[in-house]
Amino acid sequence: MEAELLGASYFPPLHCTVDDLRAAPHDYRAAFIGREMVGAIATGLDEEGLGVNIASLVVAPAFHRRGVGRALMAMVLRAQGQGGLTVQTGLKNLPALALYAQSGFIEVRRWPVGREPLTLVKLRRLSEGGLGEGR
Repeated sequence: MEAELLGASYFPPLHCTVDDLRAAPHDYRAAFIGREMVGAIATGLDEEGLGVNIASLVVAPAFHRRGVGRALMAMVLRAQGQGGLTVQTGLKNLPALALYAQSGFIEVRRWPVGREPLTLVKLRRLSEGGLGEGR
């Protein structure tokens, strides 16, 4: 669905395999309704040293707009405590940008990538206690 939102005919995350996910240096948290996994969020170190990066946030299409993404984000915010967080998404992914803005993230950079090209946005949420690291 994100590829559609971004207008991308080629979208690298769609080519990610289970082995790719297992090899990634990420911590995963999942949301379940009963026994069904309805969403997941992956975090790891930010490659620029800005704290923890949200590498992926996915919600099953049947569960969009039902608070699953917000609940996953709340799990990460609680786990992260006072530390800074970063995330990247496509400029045209308005639902994700709205969720991140509601969670206190601000835009720090935009750049084009890929064949189309797509514009990516990096966002940062500073620590609750002040300016956070790297500022």
